[in-house]
Amino acid sequence: MNNYSNYVNSSTVISNTEIITNGIEKKKKVTFEPNLSENELNSILMEHCYSRPHNRTPESRFLRPTKTLFIPQKTTRRKSTNPLAPIQEYEDIIDIETIPSEQLIIYDAVKAKCLMEECERHASFAKPKEEENSDWEEKINRLNWTHMQNRIFNSTVNILNSDYMGRLAVAGSHNEPIVRRNIIDKSVVRFRQLMASVLWDTKLTQWLHVLLLDNLSTTYLGIYLDMLQTLKSKLPTFVDKMMYGPVSNNRVGVTSNESLYPLLKRPWDPVAPSLNQDKPKKLPGNPIIIVVPSAPFTSSTNQFKRLHKWINLLSNLATVITVYTNVGTMAQRMTMMNCLDQMFAATRGKIQEVKEEYPGRSIILAGFNSGSSLALQVAQVEPILCVLCLGFSLLTAEGKRGDPDDNLLELQCPVLFVIGQCSNTSL
Repeated sequence: MNNYSNYVNSSTVISNTEIITNGIEKKKKVTFEPNLSENELNSILMEHCYSRPHNRTPESRFLRPTKTLFIPQKTTRRKSTNPLAPIQEYEDIIDIETIPSEQLIIYDAVKAKCLMEECERHASFAKPKEEENSDWEEKINRLNWTHMQNRIFNSTVNILNSDYMGRLAVAGSHNEPIVRRNIIDKSVVRFRQLMASVLWDTKLTQWLHVLLLDNLSTTYLGIYLDMLQTLKSKLPTFVDKMMYGPVSNNRVGVTSNESLYPLLKRPWDPVAPSLNQDKPKKLPGNPIIIVVPSAPFTSSTNQFKRLHKWINLLSNLATVITVYTNVGTMAQRMTMMNCLDQMFAATRGKIQEVKEEYPGRSIILAGFNSGSSLALQVAQVEPILCVLCLGFSLLTAEGKRGDPDDNLLELQCPVLFVIGQCSNTSL
């Protein structure tokens, strides 16, 4: 039901009212015309108090209608509780007979399959005459194993089994390289969590690595090498400590460290080579993307690499300008508010420089993690085309973002929030 101000401006307002006739409750649709008498209007306002304007009293003249952010719209037509799921009608008929048409592949399928099978070929060279057996784990002698060794081995076997079942399910599919890449990434996440549960114990991980290389079958050895290859790109120091142990250094052959190092150094990605060839189109209007800083300085190497990768991807869409804040040794004596004020001033200064150097071109602000919150603050005081927030934090020290009193609701420009489904700051 709209408020009273909307009611007065509209030509006709339709409302459902309940009428009781002879003890029988009936629903009737009543049409209210704007040319009603004063008594009729007063009766309507008395019966429908929620239709009164929000600023009808002097003490509430500063109130505004409530806005909501990050709250899914409730509807009775949605079957799924996932707010990102498409709206479906209950009367929709699911077609189970028509074969869907295959989507166009945007990458080189032959090259992607060759990279996908690289670790499997390496594993077949390591054990060329071995027959596939599903009971390889039962042949391992577990005498004098500790409880921690049994737990980490059983968990690793479960990860390998899940990966193997996933590969069998998508074997020969239309988009097998992409699905295989997702399966490997999920297995790596589970294996990484397992290693974290044992506090990255060097002796325990080296023991597990040698045990798996000695006893895994050809198929499972290829799966394990795929996991190591991906883990090497994410945690290179940990993989080096796990591989270069006192027992592994004496290993010779295909599974030696000298043979595995070139293989693990080049993780495969079916889409990455095609992105360099088929670059996305430039944004219309030739805007300029200004990357807002997330911290006074970047100390983490992985964080710098990730930021550099995003800047390269955004440079395919428009001109990218990065805002740097060099506080030097003063950062240790500065408070958090002083650092934020300095980054805020540096961003506004960069915007003024861009406007003077490139007059007439629109500006897009992009922020990563905490930089996305700073970009939203700058967008409230500077005329910006839009804001791109990557890794935006919904949970803060002062509560959850998007509440009715949040200043985000006062933004006048479009904002795109990109939040991962496993983000710890958006649960």
